[in-house]
Order: sequence, then C-alpha cells, then structure tokens
Amino acid sequence: MRRSHSVTRASSLVLVCCLFWACSADGSRDSGPTDAEPTTGSIRVNIATIGPDPDSWDPDGYTVVWSGGSKSLQTAAGSVFILNLEAGRSYSIELTGVADNCHVMGDNPVDVHVRAGRLSSVNFGVWCDALLRFG
Repeated sequence: MRRSHSVTRASSLVLVCCLFWACSADGSRDSGPTDAEPTTGSIRVNIATIGPDPDSWDPDGYTVVWSGGSKSLQTAAGSVFILNLEAGRSYSIELTGVADNCHVMGDNPVDVHVRAGRLSSVNFGVWCDALLRFG
C-alpha cells in the first residue's frame, strides 16, 4: 500500500511539472489571452423597408454584398453582421436583390471604415411602391 501511495505522489509531481512547462511564462506554448491589440473589426448592416402596402414589400428579402463576401437577409427588415474584417480600411457595402417595385433610398453602395475592435454600422432604407392587384 505504501508503494502505491509513492507512485501516486510521483505521478502527481510529474503532472504538475508538465502543466507548469506547458503554461510557461515565456509565451512559447501559451494559448491564453494576450495584450495584443485587435486587428479586426465588424460591420452591422441595418435594413428597414417602408411603403404604403406591407404586402408589396420585397417578399424574398435582400442580399448584402461587400468586397469579400455576401449575406442574405430573408426578410424585409433586420440586421446582418459582417465579422472579422481587416481593420484600418474601408469596405463597400451594397444592398442587392431589391424587387422591381422597390428602391434603396440614399447611397447604395456605401463605404464603411472598419476600426480595430469596433463595430461600425450602416443603415439602408428601402421604399416599396404598392403593387396593383386585379381581381
């Protein structure tokens, strides 16, 4: 029994030494948080649709396009988040997939500057004319 107790202590000592080495202060094997400045930022694209007849609003939503990708919004209003963009530069954000009876109010595309560790926002308003319905 005494021998097994010594083996347990020795095993514990080896485990502690391995953990100490793996978490060494030289940073070579440390995967924990650092004090490094963030190098990316994000953009929130807010979209609102208005018009006299909600039934004529763009039924399939819109697509937000930027250099490097696109995301769809399957509704006439809401937000799209574009994450982990390189900071210190501007991105052209465009709203596409707008129905024929609708138009984007204001500039489209819009340039948005991304700052490190920050969330920038851009707003798009869409006006949809009422559709004529017969019968």
